[in-house]
Amino acid sequence: MKNVTTGRAVNFFQGPPNLPVPFKVSGATAEWVMERSAEAPDPTPLELPDYGTVDFHDCGASAIDPKTGATIERSLSAAQLIDMYVVREGPERIVKNSIAKPLSDSEFLTEHR
Repeated sequence: MKNVTTGRAVNFFQGPPNLPVPFKVSGATAEWVMERSAEAPDPTPLELPDYGTVDFHDCGASAIDPKTGATIERSLSAAQLIDMYVVREGPERIVKNSIAKPLSDSEFLTEHR
């Protein structure tokens, strides 16, 4: 994984999860991630810290046409941006605490609320 802005790179290996049913990943997705962490071994997500605004720019992905072998460039035009939320008590309600906003076919931002 490489941050193309800073040039910093990190190598790691993640093995498959130990699941009772095997699964296949098609490779048909690309992700740019801003997420909540958890403190192992408890999988409950921690409170999302106030990260301000994070701008993801120059985003794109490449795919290979299985019939021709040609490279197909993809943009964010059909991307599904996902907001994060937290459940609050008294009264019980759902509050969005991280909002994703598209800016162009190659840029979006996430904003903490």
